[in-house]
Formats: sequence, structure tokens, C-alpha cells
Amino acid sequence: MQAKTVTLRDWQDALQVQDACNLSGVVHSWSRVMHRISDDSFNTPGLGTAWKNYHPINILYACKCADLSGQTVDGAMFGRAYDYACAVVEVGHPHGFAAPYPDALPEMDKPAPYTL
Repeated sequence: MQAKTVTLRDWQDALQVQDACNLSGVVHSWSRVMHRISDDSFNTPGLGTAWKNYHPINILYACKCADLSGQTVDGAMFGRAYDYACAVVEVGHPHGFAAPYPDALPEMDKPAPYTL
């Protein structure tokens, strides 16, 4: 049975995918976790499209896809997402810290539009 919520493994995969070289594999992996991110958003009041779009896992996958297709990325946003994911993995709780992302990081409360 597939998890219906983001797992610690999803966070670990988002970090490990940064070493990937196969765009197809990255996209298929991203699709699987995106279903869980969407389920989390649907099942938690107040978490909508922006929360999904700026979820650190999505930023990490989007940056890797951009990298593999020769595009540039917002390095600061990538760095914050990477640091957050590392912290989640270190804490060992798949839903991050006390507040849902991005509220747990004050500088990311109102993220600028992400462009590839």
C-alpha cells in the first residue's frame, strides 16, 4: 500500500536526487512524491497551491530538472530548500518542524515567484 502522506524517505530521495543524471527517472520519482504532497495539502486546511509549489521537496526536484535540462535556477531558494530538507532528515520527522512549511522558515513566509 502506498503512503498517502509525505514520508521521511521522500525527503531523503529529494536530497539524493541531486546526484541524478537521468531526467526521466527524476520526473517519475517526483510524480510519485507530488501525489503525497498534494494529499497533504488537500487534507490540511490552509495548505493550497502556493504551499505545494514552494514545498522544499518540489523546489529540489524542480531545480534538478532544470539542471539536467541546462536551465538556471534560483540558487538562494535551492539552498533554503536543501537546508530545510537536511534538517527534516536529521530530525527524523517527515512533516518537518512545528509549523508547516514554509511557515517554519520566516524568510520563506511569502516566497518570491519561482522561475526556471
